[in-house]
Amino acid sequence: MATRSKTATGNPSSPNVVNLRLLQPLTLIAESADGSMDALCDTLMVEEILPRLPPESLVRLGAASRRYKALSVLPDFAARYWQRAGVFFYSHPWHRPRFFPGRHHETDSMPGSSSADLSFLPGPSAREKAHLRRGVDHPDSAVAIMHSALGGLLLCSRGRLSPVHFYVCNPVTRQWVALPELPWQPREWQSGLLTLHATADDDDGDGAGEKKMKPKHFRVVLFNHPMHWREPGGCIYLRLFSSDTGQWKATQLQPLVIHSSVYGHSLGPRGTAYWIAMKDQAVAYDSVHHTVRVIQLPRCIDDGEWNRVVWERHGTAAGLRYAHSNSSVLEVWDSQGQEGDNCMWELVHRVGITELLERIPEAADFRLMSTRYSRDIKPIGFHPTKDIVFLGIPKAMFAYSMENGTMSLQCTNGSMCYSHPDGMFPFVHPPYHLPIPAINNSIVAPGQSSTSHA
Repeated sequence: MATRSKTATGNPSSPNVVNLRLLQPLTLIAESADGSMDALCDTLMVEEILPRLPPESLVRLGAASRRYKALSVLPDFAARYWQRAGVFFYSHPWHRPRFFPGRHHETDSMPGSSSADLSFLPGPSAREKAHLRRGVDHPDSAVAIMHSALGGLLLCSRGRLSPVHFYVCNPVTRQWVALPELPWQPREWQSGLLTLHATADDDDGDGAGEKKMKPKHFRVVLFNHPMHWREPGGCIYLRLFSSDTGQWKATQLQPLVIHSSVYGHSLGPRGTAYWIAMKDQAVAYDSVHHTVRVIQLPRCIDDGEWNRVVWERHGTAAGLRYAHSNSSVLEVWDSQGQEGDNCMWELVHRVGITELLERIPEAADFRLMSTRYSRDIKPIGFHPTKDIVFLGIPKAMFAYSMENGTMSLQCTNGSMCYSHPDGMFPFVHPPYHLPIPAINNSIVAPGQSSTSHA
């Protein structure tokens, strides 16, 4: 019987096998006039050791050694270790969230992290279980995402229906803080927005010179749905929490008169919530300034009133992106400023539904959609940093790249996917460590958490 000898490219776990990738720094040193063992050690630290450390260990290592801190803040390493961009998505209202960067078949977890499903958050306390039993949520109900804020933090709630227990967490560092219990029992379905207030920290003493944002405090705003605003005597009920005071307070606003029904919602990372109205309009609530305005949308295409979404456009402080579809076409529009009370819109992309279906790699599994389910192909959100539209299709979700014209399968489900903007949250974490500001009356301090970084 013929045999083959193992080479150096065999099993890397064998003690007799040399990892050729580890020899690359030796080659660099041999070719360098000022090569040294320190350079080799630094290269091995950046390429092989530091990426394997959990975030809390990396931060502690940097605090213990200036040399290691300088290595940990190198731009290339910091971007690979800390930076994330994608969306959290619920394929079903009662399932745990999953993180999708928008690339082909990248599902289940955040790149370089196992915390996308929020499993690092604590289980329900006895008090939380007692509250859940009084409602319709299961006593062991998981934590649900309410909002993804600009800066890389999430606002979460224990249970989905009438929650009174809330958390702010960082899914990359796996740190979290628990807010004091909401002192009022919610009478109506509510949403939440988280805003992070930070100041520029040009150097932070690490010598990298990279501009960073240093978190100072955060604020949470809970509010009821516009359908309750339209009821006789209805108003906007606000529940406000600030990490500066550690206290909840209640107030209310008189809403604008809304003449048509609104549905769904998308929550912008800068603290604004958007709802689609039936008359080519959107309602926007700004939680920073506590203002409500009506936005005029592009004219809805025929038979597409239920297939619409509006989000904040990436890379700009004020622009919006809007998409709608019907059985024959998908259109994407960008706002180009405002003229009086009306947004000025420009059509930036248009593609036929049949053409989209032809670009699906798994065409055999979804061929019937071109005739039977074409009306159900709907835009449900946008990537926070790329020109990608996430499309909800019966039993699946795809990422459509407007730049490349490609369709990438993100997830499938045995039943209808939860293809609504309500279940999608854009997420961007900066290329550096982002701590959670401390709050008064916190159950657990920001650093007191179980951390992991695979």
